[in-house]
Amino acid sequence: MTVHALPATKNTQLRSVGHPWARRKLSMIATKAIFVTALLAFAGLSPARIGAIAAIEVAGLLFIITIMEGRKRDAQLVQKLQPERLAATFVFFVAGQGVVLALTGGLSSPLLALLIGPTVAATAAFGRSRESFVVLGTLGLMCVTLALLPASLHPTIGQPYFGILALGSMLFVSIMMGSAVMGLSDGLWSTGRRLHHVCEGVLEEQATRKKDLEGVGAKVAHELKNPLAAIKGLLQLEQPRAHDEKSRRRFEVMASEVNRMESILRDYLAFSTPLDTLRPVSTNLRGIVENVAAVLEGRAAALDVELRIEGDEVHVPCDPSRMKEAVLNLASNALDATGRGGVVTLQVSRASGAARVTIADTGVGMNDVVMSRLGTPFFTTRREGTGLGVSLARTVVAQHGGTLSFDSELERGTTVRIDLPLLNTGGGHGHSLARG
Repeated sequence: MTVHALPATKNTQLRSVGHPWARRKLSMIATKAIFVTALLAFAGLSPARIGAIAAIEVAGLLFIITIMEGRKRDAQLVQKLQPERLAATFVFFVAGQGVVLALTGGLSSPLLALLIGPTVAATAAFGRSRESFVVLGTLGLMCVTLALLPASLHPTIGQPYFGILALGSMLFVSIMMGSAVMGLSDGLWSTGRRLHHVCEGVLEEQATRKKDLEGVGAKVAHELKNPLAAIKGLLQLEQPRAHDEKSRRRFEVMASEVNRMESILRDYLAFSTPLDTLRPVSTNLRGIVENVAAVLEGRAAALDVELRIEGDEVHVPCDPSRMKEAVLNLASNALDATGRGGVVTLQVSRASGAARVTIADTGVGMNDVVMSRLGTPFFTTRREGTGLGVSLARTVVAQHGGTLSFDSELERGTTVRIDLPLLNTGGGHGHSLARG
């Protein structure tokens, strides 16, 4: 896909500019030929010069007709206009217009603007390429040649014919330049639309694969729970039978590692639980905080950390089990980060029209590097950590339409804030929790 992207875009640019230019040039060159030769005849230009100009215009007309007919016969050329043929067309018209200018006054000719049209169309069609530089080189050569022509060779074209020819040539060039620019714009828009469709397809495919992989991962994690439970049970049965200190330490290490594996699987399953499994009901956040504190009470006592609960009852629409998981993970992290004699405070309050659960500790805090990676799955600063706790909490809070924020200072502690939409009690005009 990447290999063919640039050639395909270039081909689109050529077709978008080259085809409209060639089509319009066919009708415009006939109109311009009649207009220019007629006015030059009325202005008194010599028949030889008029005949030469008419021959150049007819040759240009035949050149365009040949290209258009060849493009119709060649089905592949319709899809891919050959750069060499299109570049030859632009060079032919720049050189041809240079000769017309030489016959009508050189750089003082009223038709001087005719050199600009093919040059602008060429640079729009080819961009920064060899073909564009060839056309620009031809333009430069013609300008130098016209500047070196003796003034004695310049015919006199009086008014009002000089003004009419100058105005007509500018109008012709404006139409051709507008055609090139609009063709380029249409080509860019078409390319952008195709790229948008490609990106949408890639994103949809990646989302589907991600969902499939998450489902496989959740299934594997679920299937591993039973063997781990059996191993844990056997360890618990055999551990009391250990007859020496070395065997007991080995059983303790095995039991610790099994518990750690269970924790990882539990966190992963909670992390991968999809949004449509939420069962939101009116829930008292104070009750969730008290429940979490009760679960962590023994652990806090073992760590010699004071666990405080503050705030009043605040009701929100949420899934109580999922919200408890989020608060429990964050509060557990706060305990682990707090040293002996420290304090972890769980507070429920209202703030800025939202319900807020604040988890503040007096622990070690976090630096900017850790803060920048906080919430990244499997990133953890604890040897026994899984790195999924903050990710789980962030996902749960986001699923409930809330926000999770952190403030931390080294050696001063960390404050975590969960802000959730308040329960609507105004008859159906408040916030409603998104489902599935």
